[in-house]
Amino acid sequence: MALLGVTGLSFASVAVAEEDSADVAKIRVIETNWAEALVKKDQYALDLSLAPTFVDISASGEVTTKNQQIAHLYAPNYGVLAYTETLTSVRVLGETAIAQGTYTLRRKWGSDVQEERGVFTHVYQRVRDSWQCINAQRTIVREQVGPPKSAEKKSELPFHIPFTGGGKKQQQQEDPSPVTVMPTPQQPTVPPAQPAATQAPAPTPDPQDAPPPTLQNVK
Repeated sequence: MALLGVTGLSFASVAVAEEDSADVAKIRVIETNWAEALVKKDQYALDLSLAPTFVDISASGEVTTKNQQIAHLYAPNYGVLAYTETLTSVRVLGETAIAQGTYTLRRKWGSDVQEERGVFTHVYQRVRDSWQCINAQRTIVREQVGPPKSAEKKSELPFHIPFTGGGKKQQQQEDPSPVTVMPTPQQPTVPPAQPAATQAPAPTPDPQDAPPPTLQNVK
């Protein structure tokens, strides 16, 4: 009985593995059709790959829906030249699957051609016997050439302790650029104003110094 139980468990594990491999193969096909639809502007293939509730978060943080993704195919500034991706893992979790990998996007922006490289995560939902993507997010991977440059910091002046006993010569070596202090110009001294001279009062006449009165003859 134990042997039969182990055998039945083995058969169940093989069946689940085969089912997962079939789902992984379906998701790989959807990823390929999706990438080709972006270059060929295939609205029908893009509609089959994305669920009605699809939400996309671009590498720049822009959030768009399924209808906006399809409408963007016919925008005047749509300039996708090439899009390639490599699936690194597909995990099937019941009615949900997660696909992850790397991508390279080449597009025309004005008169320039830009290349964007990064990683992506696509979340799928089972729809009857197929799958549709319900969420997508991309992150740019910035390649750095050469060793990173450390931020240059301004060096602070060292703590200086003056030494005594070196005389004038030692002081000149420690201070190669002495500060010249200019004397403050002196203002001309203004003598204090002298008080105005007061006029002495007139002397009072002495009655003895007065001339004798003159007698007039009365007729």
